[in-house]
Amino acid sequence: MQRLSSKYLAMGAAGIIGVAIIAIVFNHKPSAKITTAPQPPAVSTTSVAVREIVEDLPVSGELVARDPVQVVPDTQGLRVATISAETGDTVSKGQVLATLTRSTLGEQVLQANAAVDQRRAAAAEARAQLAKAQTAFDEAEKELARNKALLARGAVSQLVVDQQQANHDSAADALEAAREATVSADAAVKEASAQYKQSATVLDQTSLRAPEAGTIYQRSAVIGEPAAMSGTPLFSISRDGMIELDAVSPAYQLQRMKAGQPASIVLPDGTTISGTVRLVGSEIDTSTGLGHVRLAFPVDPRLIVGAYVQGSVEVSRQSLPSVPFRAVAHTQTGSVVKTVVDGKVVSKSVTTGPSDGNYIGILKGLSKGDIVIAKAGGFVTDGDPVTPVSIDPSKQDASK
Repeated sequence: MQRLSSKYLAMGAAGIIGVAIIAIVFNHKPSAKITTAPQPPAVSTTSVAVREIVEDLPVSGELVARDPVQVVPDTQGLRVATISAETGDTVSKGQVLATLTRSTLGEQVLQANAAVDQRRAAAAEARAQLAKAQTAFDEAEKELARNKALLARGAVSQLVVDQQQANHDSAADALEAAREATVSADAAVKEASAQYKQSATVLDQTSLRAPEAGTIYQRSAVIGEPAAMSGTPLFSISRDGMIELDAVSPAYQLQRMKAGQPASIVLPDGTTISGTVRLVGSEIDTSTGLGHVRLAFPVDPRLIVGAYVQGSVEVSRQSLPSVPFRAVAHTQTGSVVKTVVDGKVVSKSVTTGPSDGNYIGILKGLSKGDIVIAKAGGFVTDGDPVTPVSIDPSKQDASK
C-alpha cells in the first residue's frame, strides 16, 4: 500500500513540472529588433587645390633639314667614279664626298700648264727686246740732238743730221714694234693662264665637295651613273646637322603659338625630345584651315629627315585652383561643378581656365579646399545626401 502511494506522488510531481515548463514556453516573448537608418550613397571626392596647369597644344608633321644644302656637279657629262660618304655621315666644309671620271682631264691640265710656261717665256723675251729697243731709241735720240746742235754751229753737214734722223726714226719704229710684241706676249700669257685655270677648275670639279659642314640625309649618287647638273642632287646635307619639325596645326591654335615657347616631340620608339618653337607661319591653307610651325631641337642623331612624328607646344603655364577635368560638366548655360557641403550635393557654376588634360583651372566659382565630386554625373542631384570618399589625385589619372 505504501509503494502505491509513492508511485502516485512521483507522477503528480512530474505533472506539475510539465505544466510549469509549458507555461514558461507559452509566456516567453522574443526581444524587439534593432534597426538603423540606411547610409547615403558613396561618391569619390577631392579637394580644390592650387596646381601648376601646363597647357599643351598638339602638333604633328615631318622632320626636315632646317637649312638643306644640295650637292650637284658643276660639270656636265661626267659619270660618278667613287663615293666616299654615306647617309648619316657628318661632314666638314670642303670634304670630298665623291669623284667623277677624269678621263683626259689630267693630261689637258698638264698641257695647259706647259702652254702657260711657254707663253711666259715668250713674254719675258719680248720684254727683254723692248728694253733693248728702248735703249737704242734713247741713244738715237741723244745722238740726233747732239748733231742738230753741231749743225747749228756749222760743225757738221746737213747730210749727217739727215742720216742721224733716219737712225732715230728707225729706232722709234723698232721701239713701237717691241712694245706691240710685249703687249701681244702678255695677252698670250693671260689667254694661256685662263685656259689652264679652266682646265684645272674642270679637273677640280670632278671632286664633289661638301659646300657646308653638316649631316648627309640623302644620297642619290651611284657609281657609273651620269652626274647631271639638274634633277636630283647627288647628296643632300643638313647644314650643321640641324633637323627640325615642320608641323601643322589648326589656325585657332596657331594663333596661340609664338617663337621661343617650349615644345617637344615623341619619336616612333617613344623617346621624347625637347625643343622650342623657332618660327610660326603667317599663312593658312584655306582648303584645310591648317598652318605651319617650325620646332627646333639640339643636334641629335635620332632625328631622321622624313620621319613623321607627333609633338606638342606649351602655350600656357599657370598656378591655379584646379579640379579633375571630369569633375566639370559643360552645359548650355555654362560650366558646373558638384560640391559636397554638410554631406549634401550643391552644384556651383564656375568659370574655367586652361587644362592639361587631367586637371582644369578654375578662375571663378570655387575656393581652395572646397570638396568636389571627382566625376560629374547624373546619379546625384542638388540636395541629395552623400557619403564623400576622398581620393588621392596623385595616384590616379584625373581625366578618367
